[in-house]
Amino acid sequence: MFLLGLVCFMIGCGGVIMVTGGAIWSFASWLSLMVILIPLLAVLTKTNSFKIFYGGMKAAILPNRKLPECSCKQAILVFRLLSKTTRIASLIGLLISLVNALVGLDYYSPESVYFLGTNIASALTTPLYGLIMIAAIFEPVGFILKKQLNSRDNK
Repeated sequence: MFLLGLVCFMIGCGGVIMVTGGAIWSFASWLSLMVILIPLLAVLTKTNSFKIFYGGMKAAILPNRKLPECSCKQAILVFRLLSKTTRIASLIGLLISLVNALVGLDYYSPESVYFLGTNIASALTTPLYGLIMIAAIFEPVGFILKKQLNSRDNK
């Protein structure tokens, strides 16, 4: 069910981009993606929770897979931490990209105004990637794990 929701969400995002007249490849910014992924990998490495992350993802995607209670609580905390880290990384990436866009302005050259629009558009992809990761991965997986934990407590 989670996987179906994730696929529908991604198709919906792609559909909105196509309907509004944008090219889907104009949203591919590797630097923006790295600004978000590197802090996430750092958090997973520092907390030594790759196995918990992987187990939580498996438990959310596969309906018959259940985590032990202590692992489920740890996985909920890890996904909550990743959600907060993604929010912070998105803001930092946006600020860095906006500063880089404004540094390229030359007051005496009218062509620099043309590049300002493309630079700001690429700066806005960082929060977009962050929001997609939060809304499509971290929050739903945390919600599913919390629901599994609550159903286990009610039994």
